[in-house]
Amino acid sequence: PAQDVGRRAEAALTALRESGVAITAPSVSERLLRIRRLKKAKVYDLAFSELKELQQSSTDLTITLELASAYRKAGRPNDALAVLQPLYDQAMELKAKRGSSRLTAQLPLLRKWIAESLARRGDVQRATELLLGDIPPEAKRLNGAQLLALRQSAKLLTEHGEYRRALGLYERLADTLGTTGDKGYFLCWIFFGHERQDYRIRLRNSARVELSLRNNPS
Repeated sequence: PAQDVGRRAEAALTALRESGVAITAPSVSERLLRIRRLKKAKVYDLAFSELKELQQSSTDLTITLELASAYRKAGRPNDALAVLQPLYDQAMELKAKRGSSRLTAQLPLLRKWIAESLARRGDVQRATELLLGDIPPEAKRLNGAQLLALRQSAKLLTEHGEYRRALGLYERLADTLGTTGDKGYFLCWIFFGHERQDYRIRLRNSARVELSLRNNPS
């Protein structure tokens, strides 16, 4: 129903313009707000139409990121990557030159969205490699960005059914933080998030999991 109302409203505005009625054009911020509402309502065709019109008059980074976001939410990972990868490459080039800009500030977001898009098209390995690329395998001390990358990678692996690899990352995360609280929580998430009872049993029977469960009896 909301889509039909929106289309009728757009048609009415077009008819008014064609009849000579002066209509104040919405600002870019107002149009972006409308686009976000369209995405939330999953009216992607109108969102894409609005974004493409905006791109014709502006190269603002916010508009490009909104387009990538719309592709992600619409389940079009290849289109999202086509927008995100050039931005990421440009941001990395600027970073290598020790430059700072609005674009380099978006590197964590770009990396996360690219990884999610890669995973959605079946390339989970490349996705995790991208997220974990800045983390030395044997590092004991990690900064906030690296800890976030561990969490994102483990969550991504869990969402795509790679529970064994996710378990290893969650254990590393808990060990790095010096606490077993997260470990017990995430182990339960992995066990009960998987529909196959036999797989949960095999996980429970592994030595590392049994140790973790004894440390977290609740």
